[in-house]
Amino acid sequence: MLRTLQPQRLSDGVVSELVTAIRAGRLRQGEKLPSERQLSEQLGVSRVSVREGLRMLELLEMIEVRQGRGAFVVSSDVRPSGRLLRHWLIAHRGEVLELLEVREALEATAAALAAERTASIDVPETLDEADLEALVDQDLKFHQSIAGASGNPVLASLISELNGILAESRFAMFAIPGRPKRSHADHIEIAKTIRAGDAAAASAAMQAHIAETRADIGSMPDQGAT
Repeated sequence: MLRTLQPQRLSDGVVSELVTAIRAGRLRQGEKLPSERQLSEQLGVSRVSVREGLRMLELLEMIEVRQGRGAFVVSSDVRPSGRLLRHWLIAHRGEVLELLEVREALEATAAALAAERTASIDVPETLDEADLEALVDQDLKFHQSIAGASGNPVLASLISELNGILAESRFAMFAIPGRPKRSHADHIEIAKTIRAGDAAAASAAMQAHIAETRADIGSMPDQGAT
């Protein structure tokens, strides 16, 4: 039913594989998912990775975990609640902010290197703020394209790994009011400085972009995440 995953994919791969299975009809609406132990064996990852993947699918409202009964498919569409996502982000704020500090350093370097190569980075002209899945996909593609354009495979690999760790937080960050538009404007500016070959400006633009994300998360109230 499910493919064995490569180790580097971990919980991110669990989400991808289960979403694919649900959308292909291999796991149907109302159907109970295999147990954590069974999923761990089928996918070739730890139960911790399975648990993290299931938590993400529940957050995206594709599955429902019923106490004492297991996890069930409820939808083939991603339809997350902004309130739930923001609640998750507040609960994990410290960890996410620390990871974003690392991401800021790595991606500012990648942007500078990409600018030295005057790389052409694509940014969609428009965005659909209601399509959270598309927003996250576009964001990942943008940052991964810059990492790849840096010409440093080690740096690109580190950024890719960090993006996997931050997969859940990306959905939550785009649920912050106004964040999608600000992020899109930042992407346009970053791509422009890279195409212009201005390494210092590209690095500064990327730092400002991620610092703004950290500021958005840091200013979220501890209560009333609605």
